[in-house]
Amino acid sequence: MLPRPEKTHYTFNLRDVSKVVQGILQILPKYVQEPTDLVKLWVHEASRVFADRLINTTDRAWWQRCVAETSAKYYQGVEYKDAWIDVKYGGWAQRKNEDYREITDEALMHEILAEQQQDYNVTHTKDTNLVLFDDAVHHLSRICRILRQPRGNALLVGVGGSGRHSLTALAAHVAGMACRSITIVRNYGVNEFREDLRSILLEAGVSNKPLVFLFSDTQIIASQFLEDINNVLNIGEVPGLMGHEEMDKIMAATRDQIRAQGKPETRGMMYQCFVNRCRENLHVIMCMSPVGAEFRDRLRMFPSLVNCMTIDWYLPWPAEALLSVAKRYLGPMKLDGDASVKEGVAKVCVTMHTSVKDASEDMFNTLRRRNYTTPTSYLSLLSSYIEMYAEQRKELMDNKHRLSVGLDTLRSANDTIVRLKKEISEMQPVLARSSKEADEQAAQLVVEQAEADEVKTEVAGEEKVARDLMAEAESIQNQCEAGLNEALPALHAAQKALNTLSSKDIGEIKTFSKPPPNVEKTMDAVLVLLGEKDGWASAKTALGKIDFLTRLTDYDKDKITPQTIRKLQKFVKDEEFVPEVIEATSVPCRSLCMWVHAMNKYYHVNREITPLRESLAVAQAKVAAAKSDLEIKQGRLREVERKIDSLQRAAKETADKKASLEAKIEEATAKLHRADQLLGGLASEGERWKQSVEQMTSDLPKLVGTILLAAGAVAYVAPFTADFRTQLLKKWTGECERVGVPVKEGFTLDMIASQYKIREWVLQSLPKDQFSIENAVVLERSLRWCLMIDPQGQANQFIRKREGNNHLRVIKLTDDNYMRTVESAIQVGHPVLIENVGEELDAALNPVLLKQAVKQGTRYVLRLGDKEVDYDPRFRLYITTKLPNPHYMPELQIKVTIVNFTVTQAGLEEQLLADVVRYERSDLEQKADRTVKEIAEGKGQLKEIEERILSLLASSTGNILDNEALINALADSKKTSQS
Repeated sequence: MLPRPEKTHYTFNLRDVSKVVQGILQILPKYVQEPTDLVKLWVHEASRVFADRLINTTDRAWWQRCVAETSAKYYQGVEYKDAWIDVKYGGWAQRKNEDYREITDEALMHEILAEQQQDYNVTHTKDTNLVLFDDAVHHLSRICRILRQPRGNALLVGVGGSGRHSLTALAAHVAGMACRSITIVRNYGVNEFREDLRSILLEAGVSNKPLVFLFSDTQIIASQFLEDINNVLNIGEVPGLMGHEEMDKIMAATRDQIRAQGKPETRGMMYQCFVNRCRENLHVIMCMSPVGAEFRDRLRMFPSLVNCMTIDWYLPWPAEALLSVAKRYLGPMKLDGDASVKEGVAKVCVTMHTSVKDASEDMFNTLRRRNYTTPTSYLSLLSSYIEMYAEQRKELMDNKHRLSVGLDTLRSANDTIVRLKKEISEMQPVLARSSKEADEQAAQLVVEQAEADEVKTEVAGEEKVARDLMAEAESIQNQCEAGLNEALPALHAAQKALNTLSSKDIGEIKTFSKPPPNVEKTMDAVLVLLGEKDGWASAKTALGKIDFLTRLTDYDKDKITPQTIRKLQKFVKDEEFVPEVIEATSVPCRSLCMWVHAMNKYYHVNREITPLRESLAVAQAKVAAAKSDLEIKQGRLREVERKIDSLQRAAKETADKKASLEAKIEEATAKLHRADQLLGGLASEGERWKQSVEQMTSDLPKLVGTILLAAGAVAYVAPFTADFRTQLLKKWTGECERVGVPVKEGFTLDMIASQYKIREWVLQSLPKDQFSIENAVVLERSLRWCLMIDPQGQANQFIRKREGNNHLRVIKLTDDNYMRTVESAIQVGHPVLIENVGEELDAALNPVLLKQAVKQGTRYVLRLGDKEVDYDPRFRLYITTKLPNPHYMPELQIKVTIVNFTVTQAGLEEQLLADVVRYERSDLEQKADRTVKEIAEGKGQLKEIEERILSLLASSTGNILDNEALINALADSKKTSQS
């Protein structure tokens, strides 16, 4: 175990022995009751100090043998077990107390870790979703052990993406410590670093807070950074770092402690107290990569990195860890197939990762090209697979559904044609019968209508005669009524006066023994009308009868004779015989006088209208006869009209039935026409759609393996040359077949890109060879931004044409204001091309490369240095380098996807041919370019038309043959496609 160039940290001294003893002394005696407990604790602590820094399994196997031999030699009464090396100790895996002891309850430990991780995600903006497999838990336990120790510092060595930062942040949260780090911005230098370091030291020493300072080798801009860290580790301070203002804070913070300890309150004593606090509270966790010469150079130049830190070397994830992570990621997925398929997918993912590592070694040995596989690449593989599978499956199912709808529509149209033809053949005889019935009914209706018209004419004549007779009778009646109206007022007045008479009034008249002349005259006139003998005696007799007034009121005035009227004339012509005069003599006689005059007048009026009444009777008889004849003829007319109405209703029903049949036949004929249009337009597509649906049904189970190969290619193969890509895909395909994961035959990466998209790329200056198309697919599908190795400028030209219409911004890292350009593009969503980069990128770009955008409300925010900027999801970043064989460290490869755009022989031949044609026949080249563009546009338009047709068919409701607008739209689309 001597130091070698790759093992420069294999140096051991008494400090390491003291660390073992310090670790043993952390435990309480009650937890070490048996010799076995003590030996197990010794094995654990010695392994943490010595074995955790060993760089490979060979050295660790040697350590295991060494521990076994030592135990057998010095602890003869204890039976040693190899598993003791991996026993976990700590105080963080218990709920009741935090005593340092062996962790035996694995279930409780994982439960506590899950709770701690959830709590960490709640209290921090950036979530961690760690899969805590066994190795990860061991590393976490080691970090927690170091943070528990006074002056405990750790050097975590591993390639980028091993989980060093995430595990440290979680361990600090478990230990209840704040985790501090620095943020690299543009023009970050020694002064800025010392300012950050000063604030961290003040927080640890002045505020007396335990905290973790997490520092990475990717943040080492200058060697002075490590020099200052070396001083902090070695002596707890950086000489000359604190100014006067900071010294005043230090004095004020430590004075009480110095006074309590009884020490002199000198500046030196108080500053030493501050330094001791810093050494006790500040835990420096440094993450470094073992790749390259810088690691060993830094360890050699700054020995405190080894002497004052506990080294934890992160070995590559074992196959068990890779499988555990894959199962965790794939667990929620729903794959087509049984559970064994998902198990097989997880195994293939492990094979992909391990095979890429072997292929990277072969490529270095063959071509001297370096490529690294990191756990981040593996996680990218799993994330890409989950995303791509969901996307491709949805797209496949949507396409299958649209095609199935189209086929169902065509089948429905065929069935409808058969049904419509049958309906038309059944309706045509019915229509013929209905037409014949309608004609017969129309002829009968003409005959009946003529008869009705004749009767109507007769009735009209009779009605005229009746109306004339009625008018004549009405005239006569009016004359009679006019005459009667002359006598009636007097008659009514007399009747009213009679009604006012009472028995008392009659008795008053009778009381006259010798009546006044006017009274006697009045009674004589009344007796004349009553047809009795005149004289007062006779009058008294009449008055004495009970029915005297009744005889007057019920007097039949129509039977007055001329003789009576002649006798009455002497009275009515007497000037003294008027009501006014009579009233002066006797009030009751006044009423009798009025009655006499009324009867006289009525007689004369009645005598005049009697001929009219006779004429009226004759006229009324004629009217009655005319009405009788008219009713007979009107009855006949009504009968004829009812018959005509019945015929008309029957004719209307027949006509409606005929019209309905004609409309149905017309509608069925129109549907037949539209069905012919539909079938004529889509019949040629039907067979192709049927084959496509069958192919999609067959491809659906194979999508699991096909997308797995595609995700693996996107995540891993981009840095390789064409031969290595072919070998990897062949190996992965064989592994899929071996573990039972179905995959499509003859897989190539361009299968997940549409032909329309590929033609579009070619028009954007992408070479047509398979290697370049695969690069474009990776560029399109990668979850990380792509860094393209582009010595011939192919990728640069492709990106410029591809994003030329999207406000592409082209910059170089040597530009003074390039970060301002990137910041502006991020805010507005414009693409950025960083060209001609070297083997390292500015650390200020890390938030952009890692896509550390955080959602705040409805917007995304990206922190660049000390300020936050709005992040537009449309932003895209492209990076190119002209270096033909750059060596990119794993720390960079976890941030970007390396894409090898070096020209291939096929691509070079095509470019040379294009140059020759451009030189010799530029007109042919232009014509070829136009033709290719037209073909691409035409095929793109055909694709759009097919999508439109399928979309119209899928969105149609009800019977599609009823939707004439849709049929016409389909026909127009078909015509366009044929043209």
